[in-house]
Amino acid sequence: MEFFEIGATIFGLLQGLLVMLNKRCNWIAYITQMILMVVFSLSVNLYGDALNSFCYIFIGIIGFIVWNKKEKEYIGVCSWKERIIYIFLILLGTYIGYLVLNKTDDPLPLIDAFTTVSSFVATYYMIVKKIDTWIIWFINDIFYCLTYWLLPDQALYLFTLNLLWTFMAIGSFFNWYKIRKNNTINKLYCAGAFSFDYLEKNYKEKAKKDYRAKILGNVNLLLEKQDYVILKPNLYYIGPFYFETDGMIDELIVKEEIKMIKNCTHIIFLLDSGCCPGTIAELIFAVNLKKDISIFYIKRKDNEETESDLHTPCWFPIIISKLHNKNTKIISCKDYNDATKKIKKYIENFN
Repeated sequence: MEFFEIGATIFGLLQGLLVMLNKRCNWIAYITQMILMVVFSLSVNLYGDALNSFCYIFIGIIGFIVWNKKEKEYIGVCSWKERIIYIFLILLGTYIGYLVLNKTDDPLPLIDAFTTVSSFVATYYMIVKKIDTWIIWFINDIFYCLTYWLLPDQALYLFTLNLLWTFMAIGSFFNWYKIRKNNTINKLYCAGAFSFDYLEKNYKEKAKKDYRAKILGNVNLLLEKQDYVILKPNLYYIGPFYFETDGMIDELIVKEEIKMIKNCTHIIFLLDSGCCPGTIAELIFAVNLKKDISIFYIKRKDNEETESDLHTPCWFPIIISKLHNKNTKIISCKDYNDATKKIKKYIENFN
């Protein structure tokens, strides 16, 4: 049976390396490894492992189909509710599995039941690309090492394989975490009163000067209804769009903007002497939600008369944001054009 042990080891290591790198072809190595594992497990009377591996052949096919060819597809993380559910399922499955395997000649029914169930759960989360898979695999591999060490005829190849997998699970966790961080879609909301009004005859021309239109690079994008505009691969502009004020009652506008602020990850505020109550309300709302806030304010022209260069409507919300939200950045600007340039530079440098 050494041939099957060696083969499972080689393909297992190959699969572990490929999945660590988030490569779809890892499932091919995975399927091959599972075929070899079925044969070996039957030879040492590990029926739970044999059934486990046999099912994984089909699961590997599903994994290959589900994984998108775009190998840097979004990697998620389980919520606490999901974690409670999968922990409960693992414990319940382990108990049921133990009752079944205890009636066979399985030498380690409890550990075998645990590794069988936790492997299914870990593989599911590997298929759906949840980073929690590596936490489960880490624990699972430790128990697999214990299984192969305690066997009467020690399966040293598989013990070594699972020992390496334990360390690879750690490496995979950190690499997936890095990939997830680099590929997180950030959603930007840009607050501040529009610098034009649709009642004006030439409002489309004036709209071109609005800082949001300059950020989007096309004024029509600001005037059309849409879910988002891609500014960068990892940064989407989600609003506001000017259509919300055209033919919509105030209540609907507020609901729409509240929804956008809740959904955004970053929010820009452009404040000047004409700072309206609605913008201040948005800022305070964003502060309470602990959003990543960048405030660009236009300086007073008569700041020699006061210790502050802030316009009166601006100082209170800025101080509130600074005191209650550590994610607040405050940038002073000479005028509207300077503010627009700095905002565009902020977006260009966003990572």
